[in-house]
Amino acid sequence: MQEPDVVWNTDLGAYDQVIALTQYMVNESFRNMWEKVKNIPDHPMRRFKVNSKRYGSVDAQLDSPVVVFNVETAAFNEVVYIIRFVHVLRLSHISDEDKICVRQG
Repeated sequence: MQEPDVVWNTDLGAYDQVIALTQYMVNESFRNMWEKVKNIPDHPMRRFKVNSKRYGSVDAQLDSPVVVFNVETAAFNEVVYIIRFVHVLRLSHISDEDKICVRQG
């Protein structure tokens, strides 16, 4: 009897196919992608520019994002995607109605 080819044939009958990635694997992949464009300051992955009449404008350099898998304390499984700023070049006026919080660290 021949063993089923689970690499090329993904039909496993009644079973589901599962691919698991760890938090470390995802974060290392992000870090590696950002490392490849580290010497290109205006690359879209490294530069964040927004100009909004309602919220003001932001011009910033980005670091690689980080994800946090919260599967132990949350009522349901969740993934938190964190955008990290290396340097904020410009943060313009924001109306009193809409405040923005910038935390450094």
